[in-house]
Amino acid sequence: MLQRIQTVFLLLAVVAISLTFILPLRTILFDGVPKGYYTNYGITFLETTGAAFKTISGFVYIAAAAVLLVLLFTISQFKRRKFQLLLCKLLFVLLIIQIALNIFLPGLDVQKIKLAKEITLGNYEAGFFMPTIAIVCVFIAQWRIKKDEELVKSADRLR
Repeated sequence: MLQRIQTVFLLLAVVAISLTFILPLRTILFDGVPKGYYTNYGITFLETTGAAFKTISGFVYIAAAAVLLVLLFTISQFKRRKFQLLLCKLLFVLLIIQIALNIFLPGLDVQKIKLAKEITLGNYEAGFFMPTIAIVCVFIAQWRIKKDEELVKSADRLR
């Protein structure tokens, strides 16, 4: 039900996680110069590097897809608030796993493709921070679901 405030926050979390499929997570540096990006799909090099390949890292992509699917399922369970609370707790765990993968996997993938040039990881990009925004949105949604449940219980007591 879109008129509930918790649904709005869950939709904001969906938007944040959807942006991780578009935005890069880290910058890849060749000799200190940005030449590529680490995305949910793996490492993508810019055409100027001469590197003619992309690496595919499915773990980050699978984690983001799982979070997105659970978020959409959570929104659809608006009539079952206790189950929605349980799904929010599951989302916390999945989002923490996704953040851990975003931190550790780029370094492992860069180690796999060490070329003659010096390849290092650069700055964190906007896509890296989207799961953190999603955690905040899920936390606020969970708080509002609890308040909604308390309101329903107090209304039941008055009957």
